[in-house]
Amino acid sequence: MIIRPITTSDISAAVELNNAEIPHVGATDPDHFAELMGHRGVVWGAENVDGLDGLDGLAGLLVALEPGTSYTSTNYQWFDDRSDDFIYVDRIVVAPIAKGQGVGRAFYEGLAAAYVGSARQMTCKVNLEPPNESSMAFHRRMGFVQVGTKLDGSKTVSLMAKELG
Repeated sequence: MIIRPITTSDISAAVELNNAEIPHVGATDPDHFAELMGHRGVVWGAENVDGLDGLDGLAGLLVALEPGTSYTSTNYQWFDDRSDDFIYVDRIVVAPIAKGQGVGRAFYEGLAAAYVGSARQMTCKVNLEPPNESSMAFHRRMGFVQVGTKLDGSKTVSLMAKELG
């Protein structure tokens, strides 16, 4: 598997992959995704997942933002208002054909390795309502714990954090 920065030539595929997972992630369009790429942090894609036939393009994507950006997500702002020592996972999406192949784990392990020593916590949100039970189970397996909850429009979200070594 290759984890690499998403480039402008990947934006259409990234938007399509992202929007297939609504309501578990927020909708995006090419302009919004390009804006995400302009914030401090990382925007990565996964490709060439071993053993997957029939996957043409990105197997997954990760968008993670550093503190102090101008990003207006209220979930990001919740963490930014409380700390300047985190990396916030705004979205992680894995193509249906690639689920269970270690893509999410590879993203989180790579992100932890990139930010250990410069961020105290890796943070994210997971939908409680509507429920995203598979994401909640995955995040718990990865060592995330709930540090808060909030109403986010029509959704209720669990705000989660994992301490970095």
